Amino acid sequence: MRRLVDAVRGSLVLKVFGICFIAIHLPLISLLLYLGLGNPSDPIAILALALVATLFGSAL
Repeated sequence: MRRLVDAVRGSLVLKVFGICFIAIHLPLISLLLYLGLGNPSDPIAILALALVATLFGSAL
């Protein structure tokens, strides 16, 4: 585990990859959590959540 942490600290490519991976998957993860917690599947609420999560992911 220590070697992995040291590799990430020293590698700009791994840092950029990690940020991009999280930013791309953030809308999907937020939608799965929203629907998985039993919230209503109202199309406007889902659209708003996806929009906010996409904008937040873009801001990263």
